[in-house]
Amino acid sequence: MVSTWEERLAGASICEPRRQFDVAEGLRRLARDAGYLPPPTAERPESAQARCRLEAVASWGVTQPGAAAHMKKLTDIIDDPDTSFMGWGNNPDIDRVGLFVFACSLYLANHPESARFWWQVAVGAGHAAAAYCLHLQHLVDGELALAGHWWRQIGVSLADTLGPGVDLSEHTGLVDGLEWFAGYSARTGSHRTVPVGSLQEEFERLADVHDDDGLLCRPDRRLAHRLRELTSS
Repeated sequence: MVSTWEERLAGASICEPRRQFDVAEGLRRLARDAGYLPPPTAERPESAQARCRLEAVASWGVTQPGAAAHMKKLTDIIDDPDTSFMGWGNNPDIDRVGLFVFACSLYLANHPESARFWWQVAVGAGHAAAAYCLHLQHLVDGELALAGHWWRQIGVSLADTLGPGVDLSEHTGLVDGLEWFAGYSARTGSHRTVPVGSLQEEFERLADVHDDDGLLCRPDRRLAHRLRELTSS
């Protein structure tokens, strides 16, 4: 039985437990900003590498050919003033690439928690690169167990997308290719730079209209149009 998109969306929220706010860390951050604590130690090399790769993949996600068209297709489905947050979940035509593009644009505009949520939704739709982004995001944060979970999920997503005819060696080759692409783009700076200032303005507008528990939860046609302008310039 094929699950509905509403069930997949709900599943995305339970793939990874919601982390409670760390009060102690919040107080330390406030004290550090006020000059009462020394700055944190330098970022671990593996975290820095993962961050560079994540920025490269997210930039590619937003600037890939057809990204704006996928966003438009997504927003055509869910940008309805009479549609509740969960109401569009039953639509089988939801655009998984659009979900991925939206998540990547959120990450580049400095909304990592919202990006995390939408990457999970995209993984639920079978988007392997979204699982890779979650893997990298947890490496950045030093959360190795969760990073490992999403690394394994890449293969699951590939199997769901490509079907049972793809063997293990082909899965490995595809994942290795994803790693190579991310590493090469990060090292050479070959990915296109996204002017995030305009995206941040759009997300601030969306936050005033559609904000659920601190998450930016509904892209609209205006955002899709703005993304088209940015990627066509």
